[in-house]
Amino acid sequence: MPRSRRDRTVALTRTEKKGKEKKQGLIDQVREALESFEYSYVFEFDNMRSTAFKEFRRAFPDGRFFLGRNRVMQLALGRSEEEEVADNAHMMARALKGHRGLFCTSRDPAAVAAAFTDFEREDYARSGSAASETVKLEAGPLPQFVLGQMDQLRKLGLVCEVKNSTVCLMEARVICKEGQTLTPESAKLLEMLGMKTAVFRVKLICRWNKGDYESLE
Repeated sequence: MPRSRRDRTVALTRTEKKGKEKKQGLIDQVREALESFEYSYVFEFDNMRSTAFKEFRRAFPDGRFFLGRNRVMQLALGRSEEEEVADNAHMMARALKGHRGLFCTSRDPAAVAAAFTDFEREDYARSGSAASETVKLEAGPLPQFVLGQMDQLRKLGLVCEVKNSTVCLMEARVICKEGQTLTPESAKLLEMLGMKTAVFRVKLICRWNKGDYESLE
């Protein structure tokens, strides 16, 4: 019987080598961008959505975004004055934490600030995120739903019945409370109600310009 490819043994040294090469590649790219572009920014994002971020990136074809490996980018910049690759680069490294990334461009700072401030895209909130508002359904007709959705609504915890060919909620239900973590059921109900309560936005944290560092918070 032929051996499955999934059963093949991969040498740890081989995978470690690839990991180190990938890490070094990112470090080299960050340092090259730091030299090539006039300005470098640390930015923060809320409610990341890949489609929205791709749209935002298209506004900067002349820039370079780095996202997802903050610790490696910190190494590239230098985590202290002794390690930094350029004056005050370690200040950017300190700011690279959590839901943040690095952006390099030579575009005018005022234009960059305006683009970041103006861009927002609404989307459905995901399970595990914090509710941005309190949503409550009162008992009564739910004309936005069809009879074929009633079983799904019941599985999501709503007490429903059919009256005069209309889905009716028999008991009031709080879908979510502001600040509380959304359950999978709550997130799905908000989607079915057509309520886009999550907003993808980006915010500039700091700017670096050939040694000059400025906090933008």
